[in-house]
Amino acid sequence: LVDIDGTPYPEVDPSVPIGGISFEQMNQQDRQISQELQLLGDSGGLKWIAGAFYFTEKNHDLTVSTTATTQGETENDSYALYGEGDYAISDDLTVNAGLRYTWDTRSISTHLFNSAGTTCTLTADQRDTPTECTLSRTAKFDYLSYTLGLDYKFTDSIFGYAKTSRAFRAGGFNHRQIGPAYRPERVTNYE
Repeated sequence: LVDIDGTPYPEVDPSVPIGGISFEQMNQQDRQISQELQLLGDSGGLKWIAGAFYFTEKNHDLTVSTTATTQGETENDSYALYGEGDYAISDDLTVNAGLRYTWDTRSISTHLFNSAGTTCTLTADQRDTPTECTLSRTAKFDYLSYTLGLDYKFTDSIFGYAKTSRAFRAGGFNHRQIGPAYRPERVTNYE
């Protein structure tokens, strides 16, 4: 079983009806690997870091409810290159800038059956092949994130800064629904 509310409190139990649907069984298996390579440097007034990031995840999810049995296999891959630096303009003023470019691929195969788990409920035009109860989808996203800021040391005990940054949270699929991929979330921050 899975803790679907994501908290240490048993407020939402998968065996309790939610929105009229009773979840009798939820089973999720997830495997993931991430790796990062970094280069660091400090030359003159410039301190910098550059790197590459890799992440892969494979997931199998089985949900049995009073209305349907859903199986889904997902594979998520992410690659990124980035660089960031701090340059001391003076003893008190430093500029900070960084860029990160990310490539994401999200893939899913969904199998949707009736509540007994015996009859495929995917229509013929939804299936990968007429004889298999499988719907496969893939979505690719890429985006540029950044940070830019100024730090100023007014005194030994007073520090000020101004910063803007943009970041993304990857898009993907909800395997319990037949629909297009949801888009990445984007946030632009000012401090």
